Amino acid sequence: MITLFTGLLHRVILITALGLITVSFSELWFYPMALTPALVELGAVYGLMGLIFAISLARFRVGGIAGLFAAAGLFGFIAEGVPVTELYRSLPFTILWTSLAWHALLTVCVGLILYRRIMARGGWIWAASLNAVIGTGLGIWGGYIWNSSGLGWAPVETFGAQFLVGYGAFMLGHFLLDRLAPLHLPSGHHEYQLWLGLAGLAYLLQPLLAAFPVSLAFLPLVGVSIWALHAQRGTGKLAILSRLERDRIPLKRYATSLILPATALAAYVAATTPRTGYEANAWLILTAGPLAALLWARSLAAIFIRR
Repeated sequence: MITLFTGLLHRVILITALGLITVSFSELWFYPMALTPALVELGAVYGLMGLIFAISLARFRVGGIAGLFAAAGLFGFIAEGVPVTELYRSLPFTILWTSLAWHALLTVCVGLILYRRIMARGGWIWAASLNAVIGTGLGIWGGYIWNSSGLGWAPVETFGAQFLVGYGAFMLGHFLLDRLAPLHLPSGHHEYQLWLGLAGLAYLLQPLLAAFPVSLAFLPLVGVSIWALHAQRGTGKLAILSRLERDRIPLKRYATSLILPATALAAYVAATTPRTGYEANAWLILTAGPLAALLWARSLAAIFIRR
């Protein structure tokens, strides 16, 4: 009974932590939204998707980039194809943007994997640089997306309030992973099938009919992701999940993360003060897009190239 309770408590905290991290990058830092209690529900949804990603790494003992991005791609397809129907609006373009280029590449690979790696094991210069690059990029993106959303030139206080909520959630999520919910998960198939089955049930109840027949594209995308994960099973010297569990951010290093919101607010002010419109969406698609496409192609190639 104690073991069962401990396991359930760990999953609840883990879902909370992963939800806080991913909802920040994928929603709070992506576009303007209302700061209402509905964010709690949204965070829970992202936490469950994050858990499916983490359990995918455990189930297939992923140790390489190809397997990692296959699991990240699975996260992206579920994020855009189950709770919402954005994936089905402009296929095949929406496979790349935002499923792979934002959710998989930026939210998962940068916000979760790379951020923990650099903050835990990189030097001060690396940690400071990473926070500065992420903050500057998000500040420039914020200036573009807030203006293009029809809200006019939002003052920095308005942008900053939402961004800081996201920053607080993002860092709290990493703190929970460090102190209360390490990424130690079983590699058995039962729990993996349970959570993936729940995602499948949610798909059947809402987006399948709402966007039929285009919504059928979700099935091969998920299927090929799992196929790629299976093809990469057990590759690499050390499973990525094991590395993540070992990558715990030192308490004193959390102060470095303040560079992230500081540079984001500064970049937002610099980008919006001239009050001249600029294009960031196309530039992001042309930079993050090809990289995401390359990583996805490498994941799919692993199906046919056996090691």
